[in-house]
Amino acid sequence: MYKAAIIASAIASAAAGVIDLENISFEDHVEHHALTYIQGSTEWKFREQLFNNELKRVRNHNAAGR
Repeated sequence: MYKAAIIASAIASAAAGVIDLENISFEDHVEHHALTYIQGSTEWKFREQLFNNELKRVRNHNAAGR
C-alpha cells in the first residue's frame, strides 16, 4: 500500500502541470525521477504494474469529475 501511495503522489505531482496524465508512461516516470530499475526485470514489471494500476485509478477518478 505504501508503494501505491508513493506512485499516487508522483502522479498527483504530474497533474500539477509537470506531466500530461493522458500520455505518461512508466518509462516517462522512471526517466523523470531518475529511477534505476532494470527494464524487463522482476522489479520493473512489478513497479510498472503498480504504476499502471494507480494511473488507471486516477484517470477514472478524474473522468468522473471528482
